[in-house]
Amino acid sequence: MSEMYVKDVIFSFRHLYLKNLEKINQKLKKYINYDSSLIDDITIYIDNGKYKDTSIRAKFKFKKRSFGRTLCNISEFLGKDYYLRYPAVISKDEKGEYSSSKGLSIKKQKIAREIECLLKEEFNKQISGSFSCNGTNVTFTGHDITISSPDFIVCYDCVGDIIYVYSRNHMTLWEILNTKFDISELDEYHKSFVKKEKKIVDAESCETDPNNPGDYTITEKEKAFTLKRIKNSKLSRYI
Repeated sequence: MSEMYVKDVIFSFRHLYLKNLEKINQKLKKYINYDSSLIDDITIYIDNGKYKDTSIRAKFKFKKRSFGRTLCNISEFLGKDYYLRYPAVISKDEKGEYSSSKGLSIKKQKIAREIECLLKEEFNKQISGSFSCNGTNVTFTGHDITISSPDFIVCYDCVGDIIYVYSRNHMTLWEILNTKFDISELDEYHKSFVKKEKKIVDAESCETDPNNPGDYTITEKEKAFTLKRIKNSKLSRYI
């Protein structure tokens, strides 16, 4: 058997995901216009889950206390749809040209060549996969990792650099991250990146709901990963 902790899988891949996300944004942002002054920034990522066609998405980002953030807060509170709350989709038409959904526009069709090159790079070609490891399912997409067992679901999402979890029974985040499982069913590409995590994982706040261990942002320090709990119902701001 080849056993690893949940945290080993997540943190072994985290730098790989963040490095790829940075590369995508460096290459593609220069071809995109913001169609609204409410948008302060975007995070571009590739959404290539097992059951989806590959697409490019852009999450809108807002400064604290900005008018754009205020509008999103109001629409969220009222339960109203508002385009800035959801990622924009950058897609290719039958002519091979790219366009975006509301909020953004493509200013140079050279973006098509950049996307083509990005999709051919090793990470984007190989990262997607779904594996069943003796009752624990592990799924990799272009921007997240989901590990689910009969007792819990934990997901790492690089778009917000966060971990969010759900527990069917009373389990703390630490129990989930320190759960061992057999990774022998992963393919050689994924298995080659999984290493024992030497840094400790600590937190700035504790779980309060026995069935909801919490959603956390990640800060990496020299000898530890510090997880800071996201306030209730605020997860959508990060992903």
